[in-house]
Amino acid sequence: MQDTIDYFKDYSFSIMGYLDNGYQKKLLESREYFKKNIVGKNKVSAISLHNGLLYRIINKEIVYESFTTNKADLLILSPIYGVVHAFEKIKLYRVDGDLKYVRIWMRMGIDKLLANYVRNRRAKNVYGFFPKRSPYIRIFHSLMRRLKNIRSYFITVDICRSGAGFIVTRSLGKAINHLLMNHYVPRIIDDCVLRRSSR
Repeated sequence: MQDTIDYFKDYSFSIMGYLDNGYQKKLLESREYFKKNIVGKNKVSAISLHNGLLYRIINKEIVYESFTTNKADLLILSPIYGVVHAFEKIKLYRVDGDLKYVRIWMRMGIDKLLANYVRNRRAKNVYGFFPKRSPYIRIFHSLMRRLKNIRSYFITVDICRSGAGFIVTRSLGKAINHLLMNHYVPRIIDDCVLRRSSR
């Protein structure tokens, strides 16, 4: 197993500092439940560890600049850690599909925990970017219902000229970059039409 390069080895941020005590405890206990899935020895920032196509497209330097200048915050839904901040240090893990983990995290109240974090960070807008068939959509929709007086936007790819999955994922990554750089999500990226619903 090759070590992951941590692009932000000297920088760390955890959501724990912005969760009420009950939610901190709940998240720690829930993460303990999945500890057997952790296979890594060294901790690295979540945005460095997650290396699927979406995370290779997202401009990590823009994420860092946006966060350190208080313009934006990036959270990652994780089957093992529940939710992690992009700059939270975590270890490599293995899973055999996300759906069963989403169901467990929903029973554990991950949507309430996320709402607590969003409120404590005093967010004005919340965006969720997901492929159409992502099991994590369920968590985000539940979060949207819990956020009163905070605009929340669900972004997905409605249609692409080429329907290949990697094009959908690439378009979502580019949409995140566009939002961070230009403060809005475009209607079209490459050959894909994005669909945005809000609450």
